[in-house]
Amino acid sequence: MSLATTLINADESTARDVLAMVKQAGLSRLEEEVRQSKLALAAGSTKASDTEIITAWGDWYVAALATVVDMVDAEGQIAAEISSAQEAIAEKTTACIDEI
Repeated sequence: MSLATTLINADESTARDVLAMVKQAGLSRLEEEVRQSKLALAAGSTKASDTEIITAWGDWYVAALATVVDMVDAEGQIAAEISSAQEAIAEKTTACIDEI
């Protein structure tokens, strides 16, 4: 219940906190997917299959970050920070694919 209240009454500070948390979760998830992909590739998986998985996770986090704007009244307040976080996830996704 307290989480729902926090999100309903969110302000710019809350939105920034959520943005940072989702960005970090995305970066961590992508790192984990690299580890899992390396294990899967060693066990016979294909790079195409693992690339698809990493891409899906990157896309999911980019989309999730876009929803943070719904927490504030004025999109301009946080739009640049959302874009920067999305760019970081997109760049990490590419780097992870290159790493496998």
